[in-house]
Order: sequence, then structure tokens, then C-alpha cells
Amino acid sequence: MTTKTNGNGNAGFTTQPKSGTAVKANPTKQLTEAEKAELERKIQLEEQQKYFDGLHNLTSMRRRYEYHKNAVNRITVEDEETEQFEAAHYDKLAIIIKDNNGSQYEIKHAYLVKLTCEFLSAHFDQKIVEVEDKIVNYGK
Repeated sequence: MTTKTNGNGNAGFTTQPKSGTAVKANPTKQLTEAEKAELERKIQLEEQQKYFDGLHNLTSMRRRYEYHKNAVNRITVEDEETEQFEAAHYDKLAIIIKDNNGSQYEIKHAYLVKLTCEFLSAHFDQKIVEVEDKIVNYGK
């Protein structure tokens, strides 16, 4: 219920808010200590959630790089395989690169397979170091 004045400061009539209409809180209302504490708690909780979500994302990224590095390192190419390939047809090794359009490229040369695996392993090592550095310095 709202009291209206008639212009000279005297209360003239009252009105009821329409049903379904929310009455807005007074923007100049001061928060109580309990309300301030609850608001501060919610803000702190949101900040901590963002902090830990970011840290979780970094540790997940590190795990993915570790997984890929380990998978690449499980591929072994012996020097004798490289030599056999040079001397005869040898297609036991292959790296197949495909794109979304169906185009593909196959690397079957044992030396190139070995070189590609070494490159990828070194790349994943570098990425792991970068992510670990971000984890150590996270939030500073």
C-alpha cells in the first residue's frame, strides 16, 4: 500500500499495488550487518570458485599433455627399421594425418616417423613446462 500526498504534504489517498507487481526495495536502504556478511560471503565464494576452476583447468591441461607425450613415447622406431626401409619396401610404421575434408597424408618412412615422434615429445615437454609454470604462479 502506498500513501500519496496532495501536494501540500498532507496525505490525501492511498493506493494498492497491482496484483503480480513486485514492490521494489528502497535503493537507499542500508544493509544490516547480517546482510553485509552474507553478501561478502557470496562474493568470496564466487572468487574462490573461479580460482579453483582456473587451477583445475590448468591441471587438466597438464594431464592431457602428459597423456599425449606418453602415447607418442610408446611408439618405438629402431635404427634397423630405418635401415630396412631404405633397402626394401617396409610399411609397418605409419603416421596418417587427416583433415576434416577427408584429405590425408601418410608418413611411412621409419626415419620420418621417428623424427615426428621426437618432435611431438619435445613439443609436449615444452607445453608441460609452460603449464607447470602457470600452475606454480597461479593467483600471484
